[in-house]
Order: sequence, then structure tokens, then C-alpha cells
Amino acid sequence: MRVVRYSLFVTFLAGFFISYVLWHQRDILLVSFFDVGQGDSTYIRTPSGADILIDAGPDLLTLHRLGRRMPWYDRRLELLVLTHPDSDHITAAVEILRRYEVLHILLPNVANDTPVFHAIHQEIEQQHSDVHFAAVGESLQLDKVRIDVLHPSFAEYPNNASMPLDARLQPPTNDLSVVMLLTYGANRFLFTGDATRKLEETMLRRGLVTQVQFLKVAHHGSRTSTHWEFLEQVRPEIAVISVGQENRFGHPHREVLERLQNIGATILRTDIYGTIHAECDLQQCRWSFEKHDAL
Repeated sequence: MRVVRYSLFVTFLAGFFISYVLWHQRDILLVSFFDVGQGDSTYIRTPSGADILIDAGPDLLTLHRLGRRMPWYDRRLELLVLTHPDSDHITAAVEILRRYEVLHILLPNVANDTPVFHAIHQEIEQQHSDVHFAAVGESLQLDKVRIDVLHPSFAEYPNNASMPLDARLQPPTNDLSVVMLLTYGANRFLFTGDATRKLEETMLRRGLVTQVQFLKVAHHGSRTSTHWEFLEQVRPEIAVISVGQENRFGHPHREVLERLQNIGATILRTDIYGTIHAECDLQQCRWSFEKHDAL
């Protein structure tokens, strides 16, 4: 019996090693726009196996989606990005910090006077994660994946540098959303948080907006974002909208859908397709969808 068990264990380890090697030889980038209802959460796994989470949704559903998507043996996030401190983007972050080793946290230099924001701040202090305030012009290179911060700039932050994180001034948080461009070979993803028209105009004025293949539509398809002038520059092939079914805000708004259709974008919505997966080599991405049973 011991010999059989030992053989099975060796076979398992061999299979795991082969799978691991094949994964890294494939040069595949994975991007999953989680279906978390009326909120935002996107998981990215680089070809070298680095794990990135952009936003943490309106409840603990992100924790469940993340556990199903990440390899069972991996309990480390290389980067957690919280684009702004609204609860529909950060709620699961507390439990993520408790259950995963989070090496780096990227967020804007603003606060929100809510219990969940204060809980996150407390957990960050306990975990001693490296916290960095996002600023335009910064970039991160993970093997062949490059991430550029397009917004905000330090000039747009309130004078918070000497204040504790949970006591910082609170301007309209959507105006200071972290916007990032991810580039992998010929594939370009634009992640916009809850970017407003004011924010879009700022990036246009600075010449930071270029054509991308894939756009994560800002603010769940609200009419306050994704304006025509911005879309004329971005011209995405695919536009992903993270939105809850029959939400009380009426997202996505009809005029945003019409703008996206007029620009020629294919619209993918989490309330219709569920979690939306992109599997990308250096030239193109293949898309798949995962409908979820109610928890």
C-alpha cells in the first residue's frame, strides 16, 4: 500500500512539474473580468506566473472567483490595484489581504470615510504590504507585460502627503481613479476604474490616450464616462462592461452602448456573459465566457 501511495505521489508531482513547465513555455497572458454583480474586479496572470488583481468588487464574491481562477498552490498576489476607494471596487480587499500574501498595493492618494476603507487601511498596516500611490508616467514591467499608469498625476492629488492614509482629504474619488494601460505584444488593454468625463478630457489633453484593442468601460457603462471624443482616440475592438443585472442605476446607459456600437466595438457584459476570460499570446486574444451558479 505504501508503494502504491508513493507511486501515486511521484506521478502527481511529475504531472504538476510538466504542467508548470508547459505553462511557462506557452507565453500566455490570462485576463479575467470577474462577474461580481454591480462592481469591478479583474484578475491577470502573466506568462511568468505573476498574479495581479485590479479592484475587489462590492462583496466577497471576488474572493470566491479568485480562489477558482488562481492555481490552488499559489497564495501570493504580486500586485493589488485599488483604482479608487468606492465600496463596489474594494470590499473584498480586506479578506484578500488576510488570506493572501500581497506584495505590492497600488492606489490613489485619497481616502473614503467608510468602514470598509478603514478596515483595509488597518489590514495594510498589520500586513506590512508595500503601498504605492499611483502617478502618471510610472510603469511596471513583468516579463513581457508592461503596465503604464495614465492617471492621476501628483498635481491632482490634494495636499495629503503628511496625513495618515485613513485621514486624507476626500475629493470626488472617481475623478482620481487609477487608469492603466497594459501592453503584451500586440495586445493593449485599457483599465479605467470609474473614470469620469473630466478625467478622460485630462488624459486627452496630455496626449496619453491611444488606440487599444480592449477597453474596460469606465463606471459600469455610466453616461458620465466613455464620451465620444475619448472613444474616437481609443477605438477599441472589444469593450467589456462590468455590471450587475437589473441594477438600480440603469447601467449600462443606452447612450454609452450607442457610442460603443457607433465606434464599431463588440460589447461584452458580465451581466449577460458572466465572467469574461481573455487568453492572449503575443499577437491576439481568444475570448471565452463562464456563467456562474448562484452562491
